[in-house]
Amino acid sequence: MQVKDKQLNLRITSELKAQIEISKKKNNRSINSETIYLIEQGLLADAAVDDTGMDLSSYKTEQLLLELTKRFKSQHMTLSIKPDQE
Repeated sequence: MQVKDKQLNLRITSELKAQIEISKKKNNRSINSETIYLIEQGLLADAAVDDTGMDLSSYKTEQLLLELTKRFKSQHMTLSIKPDQE
């Protein structure tokens, strides 16, 4: 755990914990890492519904990039995607 990380104590049902345990084994993660991953994925799924109510979660990457590019152009902006630098 990094110094900047915050601790969160929460209560969950034993059924939910069992599901996380299964998921962590399948994905070869610790229970903490798996729980964080699942929470982040849930938040991303929520964010996938844009301000127009359009569900973007089913879009393939290329479709999503085309849609984003179109929206940026309509706002007279450009979208530039570059690979990560190592």
